[in-house]
Amino acid sequence: MLAALHERMPAILGPEAVAGWLDLRAVEAGAAAGLCRPCPDEWLTLAPADPRVNDHRNDDPGLLSAPAAPFPAPVRPEAQGRLL
Repeated sequence: MLAALHERMPAILGPEAVAGWLDLRAVEAGAAAGLCRPCPDEWLTLAPADPRVNDHRNDDPGLLSAPAAPFPAPVRPEAQGRLL
């Protein structure tokens, strides 16, 4: 789902993985890296955001509401035609 928005994905962990991710002394780097795997789409909700969220000077409850004007839905990269 996130590939339509960005080529990178943030670390989104299930509840069972959080303790291991945060305990740097008890978990080796390889084990922590094993926690990084694609997040199931059903964990996510895609919703429009007001473009004002991109400016740190904006800090009001309106940023949590859907924008008044609709924005076009993102298109997955593989769905776009290739440019020659």
